[in-house]
Amino acid sequence: MLLCHFVFDTTFTLLRRWRRGKNIVAAHRSHLYQRLVIAGWRYRDVTLLYLGLALLGAALAWVGGQYVGRCAPAAAGRPAGVAARLSSAQSADQS
Repeated sequence: MLLCHFVFDTTFTLLRRWRRGKNIVAAHRSHLYQRLVIAGWRYRDVTLLYLGLALLGAALAWVGGQYVGRCAPAAAGRPAGVAARLSSAQSADQS
């Protein structure tokens, strides 16, 4: 999540260049952050935007980890409980 905006930027840029028939490995200035600077954004503002996106991604990952951490024990216990019930039912049938 921390790097998702960089992955998006790279994927978006490569696909955009490919669709326009441009060499995708040649040097260029068509990444989104570069286009923001060309459009008049200050480097500081672009850096702060990307920092904010990274912090947002970190917060979402942390919240998601908290949610999964609470649900995982219950979900993990179900298969074990089902297996135990099946095992005891099979042993009862064999008796």
